Amino acid sequence: MVFLQEKKVWLDKMRRNRKKKKVSKYPVRCIILLSVEPQERIDYVEKKENKQLRYIEEYAKANNLIPMKILRKGMLGASGKRALLGNAIKLLEKGVAEAILVANMEAISYGIADAYMRVGIVKEHGYRVFSVDEGELGLNLYQQTINTSAEEVSYG
Repeated sequence: MVFLQEKKVWLDKMRRNRKKKKVSKYPVRCIILLSVEPQERIDYVEKKENKQLRYIEEYAKANNLIPMKILRKGMLGASGKRALLGNAIKLLEKGVAEAILVANMEAISYGIADAYMRVGIVKEHGYRVFSVDEGELGLNLYQQTINTSAEEVSYG
């Protein structure tokens, strides 16, 4: 029994001393999206969003991410998540930031397929998505360039 306890203590020390790899090597400006499930009262929602904000800011500070703007969903329902992401993409296009930062993908999507679609939309515009729970989200797909010049295309 003593040996197992010593081994556990040793492993815990090793884990604490191990450096975690940062998500980004260089500073990345981000837009923070806050989204919690709607409650009966607005003060509960604000309290949960503030708690989520502290959680996200701690992650951002540790991983070289710079929060530039905070977007809150508040009491909005299903359409609020769509509008939140749309507003974030508009801000990205204006040059406010280069990435979106969320606590988890549930903040901006309803399921796995929807999450892939939304990450794809952001990636298609040329920006990045970070999640505190999952790290940097990316669709690591090979994209072939298609040459459609009239000289090289033959229909015969």
